Order: sequence, then structure tokens, then C-alpha cells
Amino acid sequence: MAFSPSSLILTNYFLPLSEALCFKESMKINSIPMFIGVIISFIAIWLVNDYFFVDQCLDNGGSFDYSKGECSLANGDIKVPEIGKYLIAIYFFMGILISLFVSFSIRKLFNIEQ
Repeated sequence: MAFSPSSLILTNYFLPLSEALCFKESMKINSIPMFIGVIISFIAIWLVNDYFFVDQCLDNGGSFDYSKGECSLANGDIKVPEIGKYLIAIYFFMGILISLFVSFSIRKLFNIEQ
């Protein structure tokens, strides 16, 4: 009987990899709370963005142009929020924190193991 290195490679690398890539029932259940958390974080970011830009613009007597994302005041000036350059970082961290909080809360509420 001859030694075949290809059979050794298949045994050591392919079989454990194929078992690792198989979806199990627990993997499907574990991904649902994180998905719900991400959706809720998107909704929260949308509501916070609406509050920061649109409501403050309308409260100052301006009109908000949704296509450009600008606030035009009554005197013709364009208002830019002071926090505008930091919003991407704020939304990123806010999204991560909200999605993790919601995910862990759902797992705790429904006793889903990680």
C-alpha cells in the first residue's frame, strides 16, 4: 500500500473545515437576537438623526432640504450643526451599543444560550 499525502491533507484539513461550516440549529437561533438588535439600532440612529437635524432646523424657523441634507434658514443662511463632523463616530458607537444591549436583553429574556 502506497502512502498518499493527498489523503492526509484531505483528512486533516477538509473534514474539520466541512464540519465547522455546517449550520447547526443553535447557530440559527443565536443570530436572530443580533439581527433584531441591528435593526433596532438602525431605527434609533434614524430617529436621533431626525431629531438632531430636522427638528432643530424647523424650530429655528428654517426649512430642511432632504435631498441635500441642509437646513436653510429664513435669511438664506445654511445652518450646519456643530456636532456634524463627529456624527459618524457617534452613530457608529451608538449602533454598536444599542445592538449589543438589545441582543443580550433578548437572549436573557428568552434564555437563548450563546
